Amino acid sequence: MTPQSAPVAQPQLLICRVVITMPDKSRGEHVGLYPHSMDAMDRAMDLFPEARVISVCAVRPKRATQ
Repeated sequence: MTPQSAPVAQPQLLICRVVITMPDKSRGEHVGLYPHSMDAMDRAMDLFPEARVISVCAVRPKRATQ
């Protein structure tokens, strides 16, 4: 009988809503999964360096119960 390794816990992703406001007052919105809310912010800043405002709201998804 061989020993089994313990299951590795997967990091739980966050659901992040990112809202970007540009200098001309136009807005864009995106919802995606990220390991941390700062990852969502960093991605938005990389894609839209000229943005005036970047807002990130993150929530943990509910786990299914059985």
